[in-house]
Amino acid sequence: MNWNQRSRKAMYSAVSFAIIHLLLLTACVKEKAEGGQPPEEEYILEKKGEGTVSGKLTVSRDRGGVRVAITLQGTDPQKRYIAGIYEDASITGGPLTLTLGAIPGNTGKLDTLVKQLNNGILTSYTELVNYNGHLLIREETVDSTVVSGADVGGNELTGNVRNYSLDSVSAAGSKGTFTIAERKNGHTLCTVTLTRTMPQYTYTTRILDGTPAEAPVVAITLGSFDAFRQSLQQNITQKDDQSVIQYKDLSEYNGYVTVVGESISSGSQVVAQGNIGHNAP
Repeated sequence: MNWNQRSRKAMYSAVSFAIIHLLLLTACVKEKAEGGQPPEEEYILEKKGEGTVSGKLTVSRDRGGVRVAITLQGTDPQKRYIAGIYEDASITGGPLTLTLGAIPGNTGKLDTLVKQLNNGILTSYTELVNYNGHLLIREETVDSTVVSGADVGGNELTGNVRNYSLDSVSAAGSKGTFTIAERKNGHTLCTVTLTRTMPQYTYTTRILDGTPAEAPVVAITLGSFDAFRQSLQQNITQKDDQSVIQYKDLSEYNGYVTVVGESISSGSQVVAQGNIGHNAP
């Protein structure tokens, strides 16, 4: 082999090495983002009740498992707090499935490595950031007061929201709003708010098919609230007939919302209603 041949061979080897290195690098980057999962997820922890505690939850990939870090603000330096992930959305509630540990009030920080749930089932980063759950921060006291929390994983809100007006229907009526917000898992957070309520009434909200001009057919019963609360929040995953319904379906639904006021003296009457989905103006 002459010098020119050796030179060309060395050049080809160098180019091949560079290409292989680039392919490996690209593969690593692709692996981190595969399945649409970034290497890290962050959740904002909001104050609960009359508490002062807020903060941030960070879930990230780790070779030994899943790294979970919590940073709190507004903690009492003399207290300790317990962090845990619970099943289902926060407004629904659910059993504790993953105990994360204690957080000293003087630091407000927790950093732990998670490999499995409380039941011993192994969990991965992808499973945890898609888990249908919520995080709660409780005081380490006898009554375990909840001071902060957030919906996490599949229950995280995407930011897609639609607002609908509820118009007054009767003399005892009240204007209001009906809001639907999308979760990452496709479920819907529904919020009903009235601007004026009557103390003697209990208010029940329903989603019906079609329009108010048609015979009423109830599709979803959202629940009831009293005059002092003036609002209702509900997590919706299915209709009354048990069929699945997601945010996309509700945002395109041919229906309307009614709020019925019920009292012992006056009976039942529709006090507010409004079109939603395709029926909305």
